Amino acid sequence: MRCVDLNVKRHPATVAALLAGIVAAAILGLDSPVASLGWRADAGFESVWRLLTAHFVHLGAQHFAVNFLAALLIGWVCDQLHLAGQLASATLACLIGLGIGLEFGPWDIAWYVGLSGLLHGLFAWLCLELVLAGEPARPAGLRVLAAALFIGGLVKVAASLDTPVGAIGWLGIAQASPAHLYGFLGGTFWAGLRRLR
Repeated sequence: MRCVDLNVKRHPATVAALLAGIVAAAILGLDSPVASLGWRADAGFESVWRLLTAHFVHLGAQHFAVNFLAALLIGWVCDQLHLAGQLASATLACLIGLGIGLEFGPWDIAWYVGLSGLLHGLFAWLCLELVLAGEPARPAGLRVLAAALFIGGLVKVAASLDTPVGAIGWLGIAQASPAHLYGFLGGTFWAGLRRLR
């Protein structure tokens, strides 16, 4: 029986996701973490730090579990495709896109917590990174699959924009669909920008 290999040198993105998950799980135990660490529209620029801490705050164990498993999956895929070295810059780009969208976007979002906006951005970046890599870096079948996933993700994000912020989605979790779009746009922008350099 083969054991799970969590060698930090071979799987840095997976290990980083695990560590972030441990921090987020610890925050679940705090009193009212949404109010104290979540992003709020009325907090102003003096609380810009909330754009970072909000990603470690979750509405409950189910919200945390879904986000954590998605983060692990993205980290594992990045490790398998040798993209872990680019994950930090992609994360930063997605966070910037998400932050700009939350602060200045056209949708009225009173608060935001969780990783879903960032995860949508990393998903978009990862798909486009594979699509734009070209031959021989990535096989054609993988690039076609990544293109289909990107288009599907874009359709999902666009279709859910009519969903009221906070409405319970199919996973039983409150949604912040505009945040998903802002993250998706940040990841898309970063993948395109990297190819222009």
